[in-house]
Amino acid sequence: MTKFVKLFLLSVIIILTGCGETGYHATDDSGGYFDKRINENTYIIGFSGNGYSNFNTVRDYTFLHAAEIGKKLGYKYFTTDGVKNLSTSEKYLRSTPIQSRATEDYYGNVYVETTGGDLYTQTVHFPKSSFKATYYTAKPAENHLRIYNITGVIDKVTKKYDLNLNKLQTREQEKQTGEDWLAE
Repeated sequence: MTKFVKLFLLSVIIILTGCGETGYHATDDSGGYFDKRINENTYIIGFSGNGYSNFNTVRDYTFLHAAEIGKKLGYKYFTTDGVKNLSTSEKYLRSTPIQSRATEDYYGNVYVETTGGDLYTQTVHFPKSSFKATYYTAKPAENHLRIYNITGVIDKVTKKYDLNLNKLQTREQEKQTGEDWLAE
């Protein structure tokens, strides 16, 4: 394989692995889940995605994080005040790639032809969802619109997105303690 082909394949691999929707993890520069305790059994839960994420995934991850908190605290059910769509959009000014081609005629004159550089606006959407979750040890009265079973939410979302929460939690703990989970 030529050096050029190897560099090209490496570039494609880096681009494909570096660009993607926000994975399920605590908030960082690319987004992630967040929470704020309001009282003993009530939290504000949310998830922010990046420009590659879609709102349905962000909403599902918000529910998953709510269920994880409830499970960690020993609850079996939670209710919400309704999912809030807090998504934003930003416009970016972009240009098409500029390409130049130089040609030389018989007499040594060089002619340069330049194409591209056309400006256009690109809109990027950043999905974000949030809700207030109230937790219960026993199934609450039917006066709530939706009552969520914590185990059911965890099972459904982890299967849908093929998530291994134990592995994800271990990585989060290692990041917090400064351990390098990639080390041998």
